[in-house]
Amino acid sequence: MNLEYITSDRFIELFITLKQLRFLKESEGPNLYNLTWTFNTKLLSEFIFHSKKDYRYKEFLRCFNFNDGYSINLISAINRAISKHLLTGVFDDEAYITRYYTNYQIIEDNKEYVSIMEEFITGFDYFCLDKKLYLENAASFMNNELQGVGDNTRMIFDLQRRIRINEEN
Repeated sequence: MNLEYITSDRFIELFITLKQLRFLKESEGPNLYNLTWTFNTKLLSEFIFHSKKDYRYKEFLRCFNFNDGYSINLISAINRAISKHLLTGVFDDEAYITRYYTNYQIIEDNKEYVSIMEEFITGFDYFCLDKKLYLENAASFMNNELQGVGDNTRMIFDLQRRIRINEEN
């Protein structure tokens, strides 16, 4: 399934799968109630909202539209992830990632987005640790004249997308 842009469902599926693989790598015990197997849906929504202003993620996140800080695309995608059992449920805005089902096909189907999603997840993790500091750093980065120096993530993503489109035609 090659699309020019990732859909909200594919975005959430890839996000959950890569978060799950990170947790499996870092997991030391069989504790099913470990909070690292969760993510806050409100914080994710807020992070996506702020990241849509970041030139690195602008095109990547175009599948999400926000109306008064609320994204129906995100909520629908999370609900579909529950029905596909990528998530076991959402309680008090905490989405619980299953430990028993890792769909590696999701990574294969979205391999062109894996590197940018890994970077997005790392940013999200920092955002969860200290939202105020992350937003201050992001604002200074976006306003800095050095925003394009040393960071070619966006350019690589665009080039990969153009190459893929040309190969399909």
